[in-house]
Amino acid sequence: MNPKHILISITIILIFFISCKPSIATNNICMYGIDSLTNGAGGKSFRTSFDKEYKNSHEDLEPGFIHIDYATSKDLNIGYRKSSRLINMASEDDYSIDPIKYSISGRGIYGFNLSDESFTYNIKNKPFTKVRIYYLQRPDGGSFKYKLVNAHSENSYKQSMKGDLGIKYVELDKTSKADSIISVFKIKGNAAFYGTWYFNDKKPAASVLNIAKGGMTLSKIMTLDRSFRTYWYSQFKPELVLFNAGTNDRLTVNGDTFKKSLNNYMSDVLEASPKTNFVIVEPNQTADYKTSFAIDYTIKRNELAREKELEMLDIPKLIGNYEFFVENNLMLDGVHPNEAGFELISKVTLEYLKINN
Repeated sequence: MNPKHILISITIILIFFISCKPSIATNNICMYGIDSLTNGAGGKSFRTSFDKEYKNSHEDLEPGFIHIDYATSKDLNIGYRKSSRLINMASEDDYSIDPIKYSISGRGIYGFNLSDESFTYNIKNKPFTKVRIYYLQRPDGGSFKYKLVNAHSENSYKQSMKGDLGIKYVELDKTSKADSIISVFKIKGNAAFYGTWYFNDKKPAASVLNIAKGGMTLSKIMTLDRSFRTYWYSQFKPELVLFNAGTNDRLTVNGDTFKKSLNNYMSDVLEASPKTNFVIVEPNQTADYKTSFAIDYTIKRNELAREKELEMLDIPKLIGNYEFFVENNLMLDGVHPNEAGFELISKVTLEYLKINN
């Protein structure tokens, strides 16, 4: 196997072109996209076992970037509360609208003409030294207050969201072991919040970031603003991106259009983070693989991998085709693997990437 298959944990100094605050000391981040073959089905996902081994392959762990989102908080067992006038972006059908289009994956919360809204995030004492809260600055932006809630301090800070259009963040230092709850309150005017990033600025650590969602199409993801996508990846600078896309496009989007979208997404990532190992995933086959555009997607993924000299994680080649999955009781339905199928996908993915303890 080519040596570049081997993931190396390294410390990278981030250069933030939007903020002049101190940079995060490390980016041992694994990102996943974009549909239920990653997010999971039937309450199961390959991420369950893969996440554990990915984190264990690094010396230290941290919560990392966490979407402000109900599904994310449930997935990660995080306490999340918001007031009623703040809208969940993930519930919207159209990702091309303001301010959803500025997100990394259609997640976050927003509202217009707010008067006194709030939200809290409780990561329940997971390890971190600093936390950032990412929000949208805009010419007609409002304001908010924020603080870490703990037994020793009730200090809060006020932040305006008015200015040139762009993603900004505020940062808080953890001051006690009791710090785990972020409180953002007195939200006024036009506001959008996308995520919180909990990190350790003292030593390298690893984290994972899931941008996948059940039912997601690549064509819908591509309606998000591309310039903001490059901003997000310039912030994350992930070590690894496992990009599994196309399953939900296969009935309506032809192979050439799919390849163009995949190429554009990959280009956005590598423009912002050229050292990222962008891995194209050829997913497990579906029941309609031979009668849908999915069979064309296989050709287009291979073409793009060759043309751009990208890694390709070919699940059918490493495990077997649809018939193999069915015959060996690895499918939940005609699209999604079951628990045993996901566990096998996790195993071969770890082996392919040479990730172990």
